[in-house]
Amino acid sequence: MTNRTVKFSILRAAPDELRGESMNVGVVVFDGADTSVRLTAPVWRLRALHPDFDQIDPLAWAQEMEGALAEAKTVEDKVLYLQFLGGAIKCDAKLGQVDVPNGETSGATIAMLLKRFVDWPERTVARLTPDVSQTRSKLHTQLRMWFRRSKVFSSKTADIAHGKVVSGYPVDIEDDLFADFALKNGAVHIIETLDLRGIDRITRASQGQVGLKSVLLDQAKRRLSPESRCIAVTAADDYVKLRASIRLFSGYADDVYAMESAEDRQRLAQFVAQSLHVNAALPLLVGV
Repeated sequence: MTNRTVKFSILRAAPDELRGESMNVGVVVFDGADTSVRLTAPVWRLRALHPDFDQIDPLAWAQEMEGALAEAKTVEDKVLYLQFLGGAIKCDAKLGQVDVPNGETSGATIAMLLKRFVDWPERTVARLTPDVSQTRSKLHTQLRMWFRRSKVFSSKTADIAHGKVVSGYPVDIEDDLFADFALKNGAVHIIETLDLRGIDRITRASQGQVGLKSVLLDQAKRRLSPESRCIAVTAADDYVKLRASIRLFSGYADDVYAMESAEDRQRLAQFVAQSLHVNAALPLLVGV
């Protein structure tokens, strides 16, 4: 089968040339007479680069550019248009090229280029040093032992890509925020535990723990993909007395499971089994 040469350029978002900050956000592919524009960076990533990017609709922008580029006669004219009239999103002046089989659709080529140059890479960096300032709670140990007994646990962060639940998943390395557990099913989902057993009133130390875990969930929502789930697992002797703290922590989660509830434990087990495509039922997650 013979090949054809397809030219492409990377689309970069650069809100301020003086600051020099930019981010790969899409590709434009020149495949014969056809020109395809794909702007795939989610709004949350654009917003992280500059607040004004919150107003950009990636799909509408790409469609508008494709319509405008259809009027240009040459590839050089199309590149000039994207460089000077694309606003804060511009394409590289230097084109790349890739040889693809004649039978391959342009969609497959675009998907390959997006994966190589644009798509957000999965975090696989593990904690460099153990966190000796915090001891694992009984709830954390309980879940860890359950994952081990279920044969779905790994202490290696990179194993999240191999259908394992991992510990110490990096949410924000600079701020030393590492989730208790994480698993992946298309998107990364994190599990954070809050064990308030043995506490009948909130102290400064326990308040700090609740605050830190709440910040971690909040940062996970900002940094992970929109499809990611932030899961809170709680345990307490008296939920009424600790209601304010538990509400604060739970407010940043997509799903909340109380370990005292057999129904919640079953729902958590089902979520893990379905996410990891475990055929056999997981061992029973016992209560507190």
